Amino acid sequence: MVFLSYIMLGISLAAPIGPVNTAQVEKGIKGGFMNSWAVGLGAMAADALYMFAVFLGVSRFLEYEVVTVFLWLFGCFVLIYTGFESIMKVKKEVQTGLGVRSNESPRQSLDF
Repeated sequence: MVFLSYIMLGISLAAPIGPVNTAQVEKGIKGGFMNSWAVGLGAMAADALYMFAVFLGVSRFLEYEVVTVFLWLFGCFVLIYTGFESIMKVKKEVQTGLGVRSNESPRQSLDF
């Protein structure tokens, strides 16, 4: 019974949609299955690279306060920049009407 509760906990933690899933959905809608799949493979390769870096001991650098503050500031900048660019992109699509694809069937987006 405890094992089943661990499985349910793992599923519940993996269920929320994050930025990679959002990027996959966006690429899938605009470019089809293969583009979405490529985004997933890229994210998986990046995760493997991060795991390898941790295995090599890169996490020891986080003990230095300068490195931690730099990472916080860099992450803050990336999030603010990404949010700003997303808002500007949506604003442009709404103004020009690029957000609507009326002449393509859902089946055509699955073609390779």
